[in-house]
Amino acid sequence: MALKTRFDVGQIPHNEYPRPQLKRSEWKNLNGLWDYCVVNELIDKPQQFKFEGKILVPFAIESALSQVQREFKENQTLVYRLLFKHKAKNMIPLLHFDAVDYKCFVYLNGIKVAEHKGGYFNFTINIKDALKEVGDNELIVLVQDPTDTCTQQRGKQKLSHGGIWYTPTSGIWQSVWLENVPQTYIEKIKIKPDIDGDFIDLYVAVNNPDEVEKYTADVFLQGKKIASAESELSQFRIRIKNPRLWAPENPNLYDIKISCGTDEVESYFGMRKFELKDNKFYLNNREYFLTGALDQGYFPDGGLTPPSDEAMIYDIELAKALGLNCLRKHIKIEPMRWYYHCDRLGIIVWQDMINGGGAFNTWLHIIAPLLNLDIKDNQYEKFGRDDVSRIEFKADLGRMVAQLYNVPSICLWGIFNEAWGQFDSELMLRHLTALDNTRVIDATSGWYNQGNNLISIHKYILPFKMPKTKKAVALTEFGGYSYAVKDHTYSEKQFGYLVFKSKDALNRAIEKLYKKQIFKAKNQGLCACIFTQLTDVEEEINGFVTYDREVVKVDVDKMRLINAELTKDNTEKN
Repeated sequence: MALKTRFDVGQIPHNEYPRPQLKRSEWKNLNGLWDYCVVNELIDKPQQFKFEGKILVPFAIESALSQVQREFKENQTLVYRLLFKHKAKNMIPLLHFDAVDYKCFVYLNGIKVAEHKGGYFNFTINIKDALKEVGDNELIVLVQDPTDTCTQQRGKQKLSHGGIWYTPTSGIWQSVWLENVPQTYIEKIKIKPDIDGDFIDLYVAVNNPDEVEKYTADVFLQGKKIASAESELSQFRIRIKNPRLWAPENPNLYDIKISCGTDEVESYFGMRKFELKDNKFYLNNREYFLTGALDQGYFPDGGLTPPSDEAMIYDIELAKALGLNCLRKHIKIEPMRWYYHCDRLGIIVWQDMINGGGAFNTWLHIIAPLLNLDIKDNQYEKFGRDDVSRIEFKADLGRMVAQLYNVPSICLWGIFNEAWGQFDSELMLRHLTALDNTRVIDATSGWYNQGNNLISIHKYILPFKMPKTKKAVALTEFGGYSYAVKDHTYSEKQFGYLVFKSKDALNRAIEKLYKKQIFKAKNQGLCACIFTQLTDVEEEINGFVTYDREVVKVDVDKMRLINAELTKDNTEKN
């Protein structure tokens, strides 16, 4: 029997407003059953298709929740079709895709309206010229996905999956939706908080800035208006008197309404500051120890797509119950609602960039690090990076920062993980710092540090000892302790670093690991630790909870006490 979760998808999947940080009052969800077929060639134009059945959007074709669950090859095209009615009401209709993996061609009523590539990034299409306001509109989406046969950003997706490599995600895997906006409308906003100056800087981008006479913003705390501002310029400052700071212990959020002309959007922000200083992490100008878990965001029935809002909330609340204050979102960009729940529930997010590049190299990725060899990452061929993929990675890094910039809970960016597709990390560090100087950056998580001021270490099986260094040290992967719970595993094949035969043995080993190694390292200057991992993932059985989220394998109370001891010196300014 296939493993599945208990979370209810509902009649219309993911029926909550998908973009909490730029919200309008009216929208239309296009998730649900679409026609689909698979064509055994790469095509970029519609033809006479013979549709094979229905697929449930936004679940990838490989997933059980899609109601298809079939393999998709690099030389095929996945075709979607949806018939829908929509009236623009003398406004501009915008069609939003929150994520399509990897390359897609979008046609509306036979007119090509977009071409997009990048499997983890949202994009928006103005469909005014192609939309019919009377009768059905035919939306055709053609998708191609080379997965690991090419060098694009793909995370742990692999056609020949197993062990630490997972089932691919192809096609539409996050929400599709519509909204009408005025002729002059807000395209995006940028909110930059400053807790030392007690203000936020607000940047508003509109499609027709010459048509805007003034911008206005109202700020609310728990429903009460606490600040207002207006400006003829699209960039302006709003004073926040006696700000209530955001932290995991007190996740205070401010609501904000922004308008220009007839357009109005709602958003929110957190007043917080995160930095690396004196080889320690600081939150809101106070030393703060991070204790977290690796979180890969996979589900046995949905793959990369969470079954529902409830499923996302479950994972975050479990982390909180275990006493964690951080989740390392591992080489994945989640739906925007996941970040919203982290913001409101109070969990720090260590956000990884998605890795890409050439095939896994056993010498480069396993043997050389064990021998403590330092290999320079300007050897592009060795690291699997050609000219095209390096250019694409740099662009995608910018897209990730732009998409997630306003998330209060994201306090760190990770660029490269364990040398997968690593290149010019010092240059990428400078590039990312120029894009966002408000967050800490882990340029090279695992090994091959090329100048970052954070030593980011992965250590499994062998004991961890603090290195002799003048830089900050974070243990960004450790543990990996595994236990297979009968009837709650994804496969008969199981992967783990150290495998235990009972829940009691697992818990004793984890407690010993923290008390003998992590506590000691913290006293020697360790500033963060990230346990592998929050949940089991496919053949990996090293989660705090089983893949179906049914059995928590660790003693929750004991883990909470361990993490309380680790974080007892953390202080929070209200």
